[in-house]
Amino acid sequence: MKNEMLSTRIDHDTKLAFTHVCENMGLSPSQAIKLFAKAVVNYGGIPFELKVKQPNAATASA
Repeated sequence: MKNEMLSTRIDHDTKLAFTHVCENMGLSPSQAIKLFAKAVVNYGGIPFELKVKQPNAATASA
């Protein structure tokens, strides 16, 4: 199977943090993105819940 290139833009701080986490797990950022892409395909969607953070009682009443 022929490999394709996927390019995206990400802010500097997120890239550094992502790279740090990946390296701590023994992965390159490229390997982690490939794992994520395969998980999306196998799951048939994003393999985790996406939601907006809800305020807790203290911040909601402020």
